[in-house]
Parts: sequence; structure tokens; C-alpha cells
Amino acid sequence: MSDLNDEFPDRLRKKSPILRLLMVVLLIACLVGLTVWAGIRYRDAQVFPSASESGETNDGITVVNMRDGSLTYACPPGVVDPTDQDAEVGDAEDWQNYSGKVTPLVGGGTSIEVAMSQVSEHLFSAFGFAGNPRGDFAAFLADSCILPAAVQYLPAGSTEIGEDTALVLANPYPKPVSVQVQVLSPKGALLELPQDVVVGAHSTAVVLPAIWAPGEPRVAFSVVADGYGIAAWVQSSGLDGEVPLGVGRLGGQKAAVETVITGIDPSAAQSLRIANPGGAPQTVEVEIYTERGPVVLGGITGLEVAAKGVFDIDIGALPRGTHTLRVRAQAPIVASVAETRVGNPFNEDPELSLSSRTLVGPGDGIVQAVVPSRADLEDLVRSVGFRLIQANVVLANPSDTDIVIEMGGKPVTLAAGNAVEVPVQDSSITSSALTSTTNLRSDSQFYGAMVLDVESLPGPIRSVIPLTEGSSELSRQLVKVLPSRGQ
Repeated sequence: MSDLNDEFPDRLRKKSPILRLLMVVLLIACLVGLTVWAGIRYRDAQVFPSASESGETNDGITVVNMRDGSLTYACPPGVVDPTDQDAEVGDAEDWQNYSGKVTPLVGGGTSIEVAMSQVSEHLFSAFGFAGNPRGDFAAFLADSCILPAAVQYLPAGSTEIGEDTALVLANPYPKPVSVQVQVLSPKGALLELPQDVVVGAHSTAVVLPAIWAPGEPRVAFSVVADGYGIAAWVQSSGLDGEVPLGVGRLGGQKAAVETVITGIDPSAAQSLRIANPGGAPQTVEVEIYTERGPVVLGGITGLEVAAKGVFDIDIGALPRGTHTLRVRAQAPIVASVAETRVGNPFNEDPELSLSSRTLVGPGDGIVQAVVPSRADLEDLVRSVGFRLIQANVVLANPSDTDIVIEMGGKPVTLAAGNAVEVPVQDSSITSSALTSTTNLRSDSQFYGAMVLDVESLPGPIRSVIPLTEGSSELSRQLVKVLPSRGQ
């Protein structure tokens, strides 16, 4: 056998030059693939800059111990005045169910750093509440604090005269981040090259895309960041002459082949915006989920959205009891709903009315979530200048089987294809010694949104926060790897 082993290389060199060439090519491809894979895994791990190496190695790979690190969330700032870029942007009132480290960001907003040892064992949840009780930009805005992302989309806004759209970019990390922004429209991508925006360390930047692409009635934004990523929101507002038309805000989202938007209000004037960030046209289908089951919206099935295109659909005639939309396509898309409500008379003129505006984005399929208790919500709303009228959680079950969701310790049965609205509990389970919370949990996947209605001078204002499992789902996947030092 040893003679055969010694002899084999000579046989290979003499008799199989083609085979030798193929083996060399295969070896080079494997080395290149391993290098690319290690680079990608390295970049993934860098999303969590405070993670530490465990010291364990496996085939030259060092395991990162995420439990010794932390996650850094960005919370949005207060209401932005898009007519005055020099105006100071205040902070929102933050709520979290654990004692994460809160740090103000330059330019407005805050960051919350949470130890991985906490979120790996418990569900972390954080929200920001902002208010402007009066003036042209009267608004009540409630949003989730979010983890920065490398790629995200914001399908909302307009750069027409009378409309003001502001992009809010928050960098909670200690190094500047370079961001590239592209504007999508019914005509496709509007910018020959994406606009570069540099957001400083521990800072929030506000940019006005009307400078880049004016006069566009329907837009969406592609936001791509280097480094650890960026947290992004789009704020949309408008004036009809001197009459304020309300302010809404939407967080960034990932493109997906199926998008579920929960918490919409069938009594409002509504428009569904769909954006296709891909390079080929996409055909979409829209379903609605009501208290009576799912219905496919007539006239929308088979709708085509152009590559890099944006399309609006008037959905103002939805059946009573509609709470949820599902948008599906063959390739990833993004979507949101814009709602408008007529409010009180403007300057006591019965012919002119103020309006409020709500932007509703998609949520994640989840099995658990945490929201503030009713008492905490009343205090938070009051702290930003408003009075809470009602607080509900909308729950949706797009599956084919009935499910049971436990909310505040009480079971809620949700039939297949149905959506229901349930009041947030007045007395709730306390998940930590720090805050009073309402916990939602199920053995089956569901979708949800927290819906808040507040009283204001313009009239009732509604804000919708899609529920995400966030860090609890993330913590189950946080076994990252780095190339070993010295390898």
C-alpha cells in the first residue's frame, strides 16, 4: 500500500493533466469561497460591536460569546420641523421593560444599550413617544426603538409642493456611518447615483429628500449603510394653504415576499403604498383580514408594480371590522398604509378642517411580545402633552388553523384568517421589577400592533406600533463566528 501511495502523485502528473487542472481550480475556488464566507460572517458579527470572543476554537474559527456583549437600539427623536433645519429636535419619551443604558444622541433621539445576558433570557421591548400638541406640525408619534440595519426601505412620503418629507437617520454607535439613499417613484429610481449622507457617531441626522427629487407625489426610499448599520424613519406632513394636514412617521423595513400590516382603521381615508426595490416588475395580491375572515380585494389581484417602482392603491372603502392587510408577491417588496382623518374646524371656520395623519408599517410574525400597561401608557401620553382615549392591541391570524394567544394572562381565541381588537389591560402582569407590562404569548405564530388614540386640539390622533419579537428572536440566533487571530 505504501508503494501505491508513493506512486500515485507521479501517475497523476503523468497520465491526468486535465484532472490535475480541475483539482487546482477546485482548490482555488474553495479557498476563495472560504475567504468570502469568513468575511461575511465577520461583518455579521460586527453588528454587535461590544461582543467578546469566548476563546473556544473549532477548525480555526473563534466563537463569539454574545452573552458577554450587548445590543444597541436607537429610539427616534421628537417631531421634526421640516421647514427649519436649524430648529432643535427634542427627544421622545422612552419606555423600556428593562434597565438598559440610555444615552442622548446629538441631534435628537436616544440609544439604549442592553446586555445580551438580559435579552437572551427575557424579551426586551422599547418604545419612543413624541408629541407636539399644537401648531402646523401638531402630532402624536409612537414608534418602536429599533436595531440599526444595513439595508432597509421606507415606502412613504411626497416631495410635492404642500408636502414635507424628512428622513431621520440615527447612529447609536461610536463611529460615523456612511449612508446611501435612493429615491424610488412610479417612474423608477430617480437619482442617477444614490445620495451619500454621513451620520456622525452617537448622532441623529435629518435630511430633506425634496432637495434631491422635487415634485414627486409618491416616493419610497432605499437606505443602505456601512459599518454597523443605521436606524431610519421617514416623517410625512403637509399643509393645504395654512391648514395643517397632520404628521405621520414610519420606521424602516426589510423587503419580503409577504408583508402583513396590522392595526389599520377602516373608518379613515386610506391609501396602500407598495414599492418594488427589485430589478424586475412584480405582480402583487392583497388580502384583508377582518373579524369575519379573509377576503381578497377585488381589482387588486394581479396588479403589476414596475422595477424600482412605487404604486398607490385607494383602499378607503374597506369593510367594517377590517384590521389587517397581507400583500404578497413573487419577489421581495415593501408596503405601508397612510390614513387621514378629518378633525376639528381650523380657526373656528366651519368650512376648513384640520386633519391627522397615520403611517402604518408591517410587523413580524411573532409568538410573543411585550407592551406597556394601560397605566404606563396613560402616563407616557400625558408626558408629551396629550390625553389617552383608548389603547388596544390588534391581533391577526393569517394561518389556516385557529390559535390561542395569552394576553395579560387571559386567553384570546383567534380563528383562522381572522383579526380582532383587544383592549390593553388595566392591571397587567409585571415582567420585571422596573415596569408594569402586558405580555402576549402563543404556541403559534401571529401578527399584532399596538394602537393608541389620543385627544388633541386638531381632534383625535391615532398612532400604530407594529409588534415585533425583536431581540428575543435575535438572541436565539446570536451564535456568530470570527476568523481566529493569527490564522
